[in-house]
Amino acid sequence: MEMEIKHKWNRDVIFNHGTNNAILIHSRLDYTVTQTRDDNVLNILLNLDGHVLNIINIYAPQTDSAHQTFFSSLVQFISEVDDTIIGGDFNCKANVKLDKTGGKQKIRHLAEASLQSMSLQFDLSDIWRDHHKDARAFIWTGRHPTDGSFISTRIDKFLISRTLNP
Repeated sequence: MEMEIKHKWNRDVIFNHGTNNAILIHSRLDYTVTQTRDDNVLNILLNLDGHVLNIINIYAPQTDSAHQTFFSSLVQFISEVDDTIIGGDFNCKANVKLDKTGGKQKIRHLAEASLQSMSLQFDLSDIWRDHHKDARAFIWTGRHPTDGSFISTRIDKFLISRTLNP
């Protein structure tokens, strides 16, 4: 799979072999990767002309209790000095009314609280939500296992340092 992605992208790709996450870097960028961590998340420090971006790619677990542990451990990868971009599958909705349709309208309270706490601590914002305050758009659609109705959610996100928002 890695060779297929590298061939199709035809640019630099950094993989996390434990989760199959990848960070794709455009060839027009003049950069150096100053650090790579390959734990349960993929984390690199990307130096772009003296500006360091801390880029984190995640695939969060699906259960509420596992979310709390995952997001609590994620803080070790977030820089207090460099701008941070966290992207990936968060496997939770921050706003059930806007980020989900169909299925049970419950929210994963532990996941939401952990994510909100981390975002406040490191001044991170959901960039798409910031620019689309009341919009409803979904990245995943599937069928309910028992009644076959459609469920749609927005569980993939980019959280970025607020300094990058403009």
